Amino acid sequence: DSGSVRMSGILHLLREQGFHLTFAADNAAEQKSYRQQLEGQGIETVQGYPAILEQLGQQGGKYRYIILSRPDVAFRYLPAVRAFALNAEVAFDTVDLYWVRMEREMEITGDCNLKERIAHYRRIELFNTACSDIVLAITPEEQARLLDELPDARVEILPNIHDPQPLATPF
Repeated sequence: DSGSVRMSGILHLLREQGFHLTFAADNAAEQKSYRQQLEGQGIETVQGYPAILEQLGQQGGKYRYIILSRPDVAFRYLPAVRAFALNAEVAFDTVDLYWVRMEREMEITGDCNLKERIAHYRRIELFNTACSDIVLAITPEEQARLLDELPDARVEILPNIHDPQPLATPF
């Protein structure tokens, strides 16, 4: 999925810059292949909500930067991050603005049942934006939508990162 590819690219770039990285996976289900891949790259991993809260409680003061990716995950962890990682600059990576994507879907499909989900995601994405030091948007359009709602927010554009793939057939 796009969000995982995006995070993988961000982690790769940060590791190249010499950062010591800890990846916290909200998913409590053990995914050994992902964990082994990350740890093989020198990235510490923490798995599941209780372990993440314990890590923040014990090590939060040492973090300089925290990136929270995806609206539900950011919303879930922002209070703990702000409470325990007092020295960290917090970035909210939208992955994409869910409320905007759902608005587009509703325009295309005419499905008015999406209104509640749109309102839900709009609230939490704006909360995440207001509570973060910086927001990473993918497109100028998403940056503009956030700044229309919260003009004082610091919203920067970080497009998706994809490794070049060789052509299967020559041009």
